[in-house]
Amino acid sequence: MYFLRDYQNYRTQTSGCVATIGNFDGIHLGHQHMINEVKNTAKRNSLPSVIITFEPLPKEFLQTDNMLDRLLTLKEKLSILKRINVDTILCLRFNNELANMSSEDFIKEILVKKINAKHLIVGDDFHFGKNRTGNTQLLHDASKIYDFKLTQISTYEIDDDRVSSSRIRKLLKDGDIINAQKLLGRHYEMSGNVIYGDNLGTKLGFPTANIKRSRPAILKGVFVVAIKGLDNDLYGVTNVGKRPTVDGIENRVETHIFDFNKNIYGAHIRIIFLKKIRNEVRFDSVEQLKEQIEKDILTAKEYLKKISE
Repeated sequence: MYFLRDYQNYRTQTSGCVATIGNFDGIHLGHQHMINEVKNTAKRNSLPSVIITFEPLPKEFLQTDNMLDRLLTLKEKLSILKRINVDTILCLRFNNELANMSSEDFIKEILVKKINAKHLIVGDDFHFGKNRTGNTQLLHDASKIYDFKLTQISTYEIDDDRVSSSRIRKLLKDGDIINAQKLLGRHYEMSGNVIYGDNLGTKLGFPTANIKRSRPAILKGVFVVAIKGLDNDLYGVTNVGKRPTVDGIENRVETHIFDFNKNIYGAHIRIIFLKKIRNEVRFDSVEQLKEQIEKDILTAKEYLKKISE
């Protein structure tokens, strides 16, 4: 996998490529359908597959007063794309230059001159360029001028509704991780490096691995989770929230790993969300919180036993 943030430094593909473009926040089933089409087309034509995405996301750059609730950080997105096995990821640094680039120049400078696209695959609602003036009709006209093929992929639907990042965001905010997973095609996950906390979990008898994230978490509550990146088959409970019982002010992702006592500070781990246990609530005392954590652990272990049978 090749990754580059700035298209000016991207070495032109002399042999050509098969490409697609998008934010790919979540890399849900609709995105996966598109990416698989790119990979299959590239394989049939003995060309590399190229995924073009953006950082920050265009909406984040253009609407600075309204931070988008991302499903994935950039690092998480790249990790999943790596597991999907695309050949090249070109992550365009979305800045004033790119925001003001006309759709015609985007085609000529990036799609033609830089990546030398021989086949472009996009969704039927795809828009690009300054003020989103570029569309599939413009790409169709350009394909005749610059001699590349264009394939439009129809909207991917589940339960007669479009699979979209915004639909998944709403499900996760509502705590419906089961239906969110259905649209993602996998369990929802978050990742980060394990950092030092305030040792409250240790004091209560339930030490936690706290992960550092570059973006706020969408989920809130207590969950049964699997932990990847350490030993095999690790499970636990994760609390995502502000910890109101101890007057917390910042959102945290804290995981108590079952039957595990190694020092993992600095390790990069993935938290795989399996089931929501409950909402985060404020208890009248730390002792009540401790009693609830014991119940949460018992609930989680009963669930894990059930799904393993």
